[in-house]
Amino acid sequence: MHIIIDGYNLIRQVPSLVRKEQVSLEAGREELINLLAQYKKIKRHKITVVFDGVLNLSEFSPAYQQAGIHIRFSPEGKNADRVICDLLEKERDVALAVSSDNSVIQGAEKHACGVIKSPAFYDKVYMAVAFYTMGEKDDVISHKPAHKRWMTKKKGPTKKLPKRERKNKKKTDKL
Repeated sequence: MHIIIDGYNLIRQVPSLVRKEQVSLEAGREELINLLAQYKKIKRHKITVVFDGVLNLSEFSPAYQQAGIHIRFSPEGKNADRVICDLLEKERDVALAVSSDNSVIQGAEKHACGVIKSPAFYDKVYMAVAFYTMGEKDDVISHKPAHKRWMTKKKGPTKKLPKRERKNKKKTDKL
C-alpha cells in the first residue's frame, strides 16, 4: 500500500502538531515526519507526504527522502491537492489518500483509491506507535486472548456495505 498524505492538512487537523507548527513551520513538518518514520518501521507501507510550496531558498530540493518517508513540495503554480490527485491517478488501487480536503477526497474516489480523513489517520498512527513502543518497554504483551470464548466472532446475516466502501474499509483496516 502507498499512503499519500496532504502534509499541512494533517498538521493543521491535529492539536499536538499545530502546537509544533506554531513554533515554526519546519518544526511542524519535522514532528510529522518523525511520527511517520516510526510508523513506517512498524507497518512498512510506502509513505509520501506532499506539502504546498517550493522551498526555493532552502537546502531541500522539491522532492527528497528522509527516514524512509518520501517528501514532495508542490511546484510553483500547482497546489499540493493537485499533486496528490496526480499521484493517486498513477497509483490507483494501491494508494490511500490522507486528507480532509474535499478536492483530494473526490480525486481519490474518482481514481478508486482509498481515503481516510486526517484526524482518523493520525489516531491510527499514534495508537500503532504508542502500542509498539509500549511493547518494546514491557516485552510482556500477549497477543492471545485470555480465554478462547472471548475470541468468538458473531454469526448471522449482516448488512453488506457498498463495494466502494468495502474497498476503502479494507485499505484503512491495513493501517
